[in-house]
Amino acid sequence: MKFDQRPQRAIPADPEAALLPTEAALLLGLSPRTLEGLRFKGEGPPYFRIRRGVRYRRSDVLAWIEARRIVPACGGAGRDRD
Repeated sequence: MKFDQRPQRAIPADPEAALLPTEAALLLGLSPRTLEGLRFKGEGPPYFRIRRGVRYRRSDVLAWIEARRIVPACGGAGRDRD
C-alpha cells in the first residue's frame, strides 16, 4: 500500500492543535513510517495518546524542528586568504 502525502484535512494552524501522525509527518517533511520509527526509538517529537491513537501537538512538532536547527559558525567569510 502506497502512502498518499495529502492529508484528509488541512493541517490546523492552531499551535495547540492535536495533529494526526500523517499531518505531523507532512509538517516535518518525513514519511509517516520514518516518524513512527523515530517515536519507537524515543528520538521524535513529543506525542500523546488518545485511546489507541497517537497525536502530536503542533507546537511540539515545531519546537522539535527548531531544536535541531543548525546555525553554521562563521567559516571565514570576509577574511582575506594568503
